[in-house]
Amino acid sequence: FYEYSLPFDLHENDTIPSPILLAKTSNIVSSDNGNGFNNGSTDDYSIYKVVCGGNIILENGTSVSDPSLLLGLSNSYLTIQSSILTNNELIFRQLPVSFASPVDLSYDSITGYPILGPLTHGTTCTMAVAPHDANIITVTGWLNTVENNGEDDDGEILLLTQDSGESWTNVFGDLLNVTASVGKV
Repeated sequence: FYEYSLPFDLHENDTIPSPILLAKTSNIVSSDNGNGFNNGSTDDYSIYKVVCGGNIILENGTSVSDPSLLLGLSNSYLTIQSSILTNNELIFRQLPVSFASPVDLSYDSITGYPILGPLTHGTTCTMAVAPHDANIITVTGWLNTVENNGEDDDGEILLLTQDSGESWTNVFGDLLNVTASVGKV
């Protein structure tokens, strides 16, 4: 995670200040470093969504602002760093499922434009954080990029945590089966 400070009046030829490293994820290679990240490798650890700063409701009900809060979402982990929730330690909490990795699109060697294929979505997972309490997070996505049809266990799911990723609930549950009553004609 890097912080970039760009002046409001930035012009095309202005020099952009160097980024500031906020949190490093590339050193996570042990089989279990005590914080829940235990896949043994960082080769496929890409963060797809980031939220910076937020409010946190403490156990006593008090709401406090945490400008140091960093939340990152990969296809298998929620990454958290917070002065309040993690004592500024970067921790990884495994999601109950692994979402599909995004399809890498190639670039045209002549024009430099991306070659877009027949995809129905650009990302395979995303998250939303409650503005009043960063402990409340929803994550949704697709489990594979091949079918993406909402059937069986390959469709979109919606996960909810109210304790910043320590436990998760599949909000959709069996919703598709109990509400889908379409007959063939």
